[in-house]
Amino acid sequence: MDAEPRLRLAVAGPITTSCDSDANLAVAEAAAERAAAAGAALLVLPQGFLTGGPAGGSAKAEASAILSDGPAARALGGVARRHRLALVCGYVERCSGRHHDAALFVDNTGCALANYRRTHLVPEDEVAGLAQGHWMNLVAFGGCKLGLLLGADVEAPEPARALALAGAAALLVPAAHDAAVAPILAALLATRAFENGCAVAYANGHCDPDAPGSCILGPGGELLAGDSAGFAVADVPLAQPHGAAQRLAARRPQLYQKLTAAPAQMDVPRT
Repeated sequence: MDAEPRLRLAVAGPITTSCDSDANLAVAEAAAERAAAAGAALLVLPQGFLTGGPAGGSAKAEASAILSDGPAARALGGVARRHRLALVCGYVERCSGRHHDAALFVDNTGCALANYRRTHLVPEDEVAGLAQGHWMNLVAFGGCKLGLLLGADVEAPEPARALALAGAAALLVPAAHDAAVAPILAALLATRAFENGCAVAYANGHCDPDAPGSCILGPGGELLAGDSAGFAVADVPLAQPHGAAQRLAARRPQLYQKLTAAPAQMDVPRT
């Protein structure tokens, strides 16, 4: 009998970065070397990693933002190619006069397969001058499909569910969550994995010792690896658990269609 298909994933964080992309690339090189030595096929780096963390204000966004195909992004491809390791890396992207909280997926040959822009913003992001993304990203790699999310995206149930319904075997989540969400974050990530039958690779870059740790969860919500000195690695099952498939098959989307309307437009029967 064939062994259950698995993909070895690694997550790194918290990691101290700066606005110097060369220095951040050196940190990425060291993390990639460690992940490759552990046999990982893919390494997830935190939100905003390449440009020194998520934009904290419009001036910072302008100063740190880079092009998705600029020198720093191409250098990241070189890191992936040298270590024969795929990378998912967060950064602040500059494009057509706008700034996005973005994540670049680079395969193990150094080729960029996807550039995801965070779709779910919080009020602070708008103050910082960030623009929202308008599509979800699903990447074919390692014999499966992988979904990309960023930070606050995972706090809403719909993005993860949309990727799961599109066939994602795992959700890759660069993040920079602070200590305020730590009491609920572990349960939230386990819920996203369990309800969708998707593994979750969560790389949190926030350096507060009380912030949520980076971790990898299996498709049943089980913890496969927790943060240890800023690094975790695990073999992730790619097959959807039978129970998860049953739960997804039992969905009745015709009952939920009105959820896409603004609350004031919804006609909810009163009892």
